[in-house]
Amino acid sequence: MSEWMRGSLGELASGVRGVSYTPNQLQRFISPETVVLLRSNNIKGGQVNFDNVQLVPSHIVSNEQLAQHGDIAVCMSNGSKALVGKSGRIEGNEAPCTVGAFCSIFRPHTHADEKFVSYIFQSGAYRRHLDIILAGSAINNLRNSDVEALSLEIPPRKEQRLIAHILDTLDTQIQKTEALIAKLEKVKEGLLHDLLTRGIDENGRLRPSPEHAPELYKESPLGLIPREWSVSTLGERLSQYGGFIQTGPFGSQLHAEEYVREGVPVVMPQDMRDIEVSKENIAQITEERAEDLARHRVGEGDLLFSRRGDLSRCSFMSSSNKGWLCGTGCLLLRPAEHIDGFWLANIYKLSAIQSQVYGMAVGSTMVNLNSTILKNIVIPFPAFQEQSKIAEAIKSSKNKIFEEKNILSKLKLQKIGLMDDLLTGRVRVTPLLD
Repeated sequence: MSEWMRGSLGELASGVRGVSYTPNQLQRFISPETVVLLRSNNIKGGQVNFDNVQLVPSHIVSNEQLAQHGDIAVCMSNGSKALVGKSGRIEGNEAPCTVGAFCSIFRPHTHADEKFVSYIFQSGAYRRHLDIILAGSAINNLRNSDVEALSLEIPPRKEQRLIAHILDTLDTQIQKTEALIAKLEKVKEGLLHDLLTRGIDENGRLRPSPEHAPELYKESPLGLIPREWSVSTLGERLSQYGGFIQTGPFGSQLHAEEYVREGVPVVMPQDMRDIEVSKENIAQITEERAEDLARHRVGEGDLLFSRRGDLSRCSFMSSSNKGWLCGTGCLLLRPAEHIDGFWLANIYKLSAIQSQVYGMAVGSTMVNLNSTILKNIVIPFPAFQEQSKIAEAIKSSKNKIFEEKNILSKLKLQKIGLMDDLLTGRVRVTPLLD
């Protein structure tokens, strides 16, 4: 590491503070005479985006203020300390831009590698440096000199370039994985609707659409449905096969002071996230208290519904949720023997079902769901075997997304580790490349 020299970030890049523009100076339409005004909300994850930007006349933006290829836009002031210092590299193929008063442009010097410098702004050392500066300060505001004062080891330019190349390669993998996840999410949305309205035929394939095979469908109160399906209320189907719906414990039965740090999770409407339950901020009670409320404990395959607010919230209880508690503000549904709970949780979110829910919901200030409304919703029911096939197809689609999100998390962790090793010289880049 003898070729590395102790220095500061200011030896690699210099900051130019953004300026304020009056409302009269802001423009509405993009033209050759305007420049994009980037603000802190346009800076995230080492990149800048051009969503919801403002425009200013180009003649009032000085050459120094006009961003160049390789410049780094940095948020210098924000209500949240965590957001102060976030950065984004400006690429040459983007529209001419500048930054507002709460941001700065940091311009790499000619003897520094632009991409290497941009990774310094994403490093753990940079974040720790800012946290020390901002600690105890009532105002979350940085000066250019605060950022430039970051002390670091500086490698020769050739090694800077190699380090940036390795991190670029990893960034490319991250971006490709993010793009794949976005694509899979879109495919899942379309597939979900098709599976829940067209179903799966006896050959295990998605049925052709009504436009391509009208003979496979029939009219119903809910529109066209496959000929094999039947229509009934949820209450009728539960009565026929033995399921039930019950309201969660009332507020008087469960108080906030009874919550503990470790115990039995209590599912509230805010914990319901797209069929699954998030344990991130979930309330918990002791096992003894949960036994007092045993009738509200959930079993594998149960469904929980939000009784107020966003009535589309519905979660399926998997084996990992068994024994948890249905909380205040929820309804618990135990499906009948011939109803697949996972399928039901998904079809409940269809617009044709949700329009019924909100049409019958009571309350003016905040709409409420009750067991009577839930029993009265009309649902198109495939045979149980087909429900299960549809559920498995939905799970398979979700699992693909889950797997890619796991890969993305590992790549991001790998990037953090590599940045910490390479940018400090702890791991030298040449043997790593070999």
